[in-house]
Amino acid sequence: MINKLGSTQEYRSLIEEYKKICPKPFSNANFMLSYLERYINLEKISFESTPQGLFFYFDEGTYYKVYFYVDEKQPFTIPVYDKKLLIRNMYNNRRKNDRLIFVRERLGELGFLNKGISVQIEGNVQDLLRNCAPVEKYEKEIEKKGYCCIEAEYSLFDKIEKIIVGSDILEDYHIISRTDQEKKELEKGSYLCILNEKKDICAASIAVINSGIAQAEEMVVKDEYKMRGFAPILTYQRLKWLDSKNIQKIEGWILTHNESSLRYHRKLGYHFTDKYVEEWILEKV
Repeated sequence: MINKLGSTQEYRSLIEEYKKICPKPFSNANFMLSYLERYINLEKISFESTPQGLFFYFDEGTYYKVYFYVDEKQPFTIPVYDKKLLIRNMYNNRRKNDRLIFVRERLGELGFLNKGISVQIEGNVQDLLRNCAPVEKYEKEIEKKGYCCIEAEYSLFDKIEKIIVGSDILEDYHIISRTDQEKKELEKGSYLCILNEKKDICAASIAVINSGIAQAEEMVVKDEYKMRGFAPILTYQRLKWLDSKNIQKIEGWILTHNESSLRYHRKLGYHFTDKYVEEWILEKV
């Protein structure tokens, strides 16, 4: 039976109890304590404890993000409820992980589909900004054609998110779920967009500052505006914004099958780490 998680202490107690059954469980739970506390305060975490494992459901609106503790060598089953399920498994590509291999096989048997793998990138804001400097001249050229890059007001946030979800690369589970109040409290500039002369959104990006580090979340250009240099302009304006905030480091994730984005960020000077995340989705509910 699914239950609401009431506190971080309850979370720890549940794990300790399960470890009496399985002393060394496999888990994909790699989040910070502040992340857990946020969802508890929002009353958006439920859990189910079964003899096969311990499962936590983080409510993201259109889906549950599932974190679990299981004995990966046993045929565990993940309880399904009223929304699709997202499972993210993080790993280091240089280390062979037999435990993760067992889990991958089981997720496939349960009907989960591997929707892609993302690689982590990181860079120094000032170095990247210098590499982007030539974009400024091009930005002035498109401004003459009626385009402008702006720091989006809150009223545009929903439109930007719909454009991101409606792209041919990204899905709803690539948007980080935030309450309206959390969105309003973001620093102005977290949402950027390029508008045409009719004030329609042509391209957009989302990035937030967290504990002094920029987290680049998503960037998308509408199909009809691709190949016009809008992605470099968004990148340049994003880096200028971060530089004005005295932020030195930026991090993000790129889908490994998004070859154009990989080439672009590599050329720009981003460092590709050896951290990867694979995404598994169970659509049927």
